[in-house]
Amino acid sequence: MGLNPDGFYGYKGYFRGFDNDLKRLLKKTDKANGLTIKQAVDKGLLKTGDIIAFKNRTHTVAYSGQGYKVYEGGGAAKRSKYKNGILLNYSKVLTYRGRKISSVLRWK
Repeated sequence: MGLNPDGFYGYKGYFRGFDNDLKRLLKKTDKANGLTIKQAVDKGLLKTGDIIAFKNRTHTVAYSGQGYKVYEGGGAAKRSKYKNGILLNYSKVLTYRGRKISSVLRWK
């Protein structure tokens, strides 16, 4: 997800590298599946720190708990000259505004 360079990332809608060590710390929740970030936030389905994977996209973000803002550590951060990530409002970023959530990992 850019925030974790050790091989744990969302790959086309599922989490790759979600092994037993991570399962002790995180659990999957399906409540926001099929919704956009805006829809999930409006329904109160996301919590601060949730890790979100998108359908048909090799990318994840972490929910900031601040409206529709998420932490992104990939291309958008690099284009903005940030090395360690950026806080983005996904309801306004065209690339992600309509993207559907496929899975969410929540800290236990």
